[in-house]
Amino acid sequence: MISTINIKNIGIIDDLSIDLNQGFNVLTGETGAGKTLIIDSLRNNIRRQIFKRNDKKRRRSLIYRSMYILARK
Repeated sequence: MISTINIKNIGIIDDLSIDLNQGFNVLTGETGAGKTLIIDSLRNNIRRQIFKRNDKKRRRSLIYRSMYILARK
């Protein structure tokens, strides 16, 4: 589980630390406040962790889970 997000020098964000609670977390803010930068940073970090190792089984599992989630909508 991710408990803290630290972001430095991305877009308008110089230095940011966000503590996440267990369960559901919500990002709110005005247009241009950096909400999408936070989500993109989190997504890129997760993607980097998955593809850091050449683990085909792990990548395949992620792809199947993503396809299942998208198919349910």
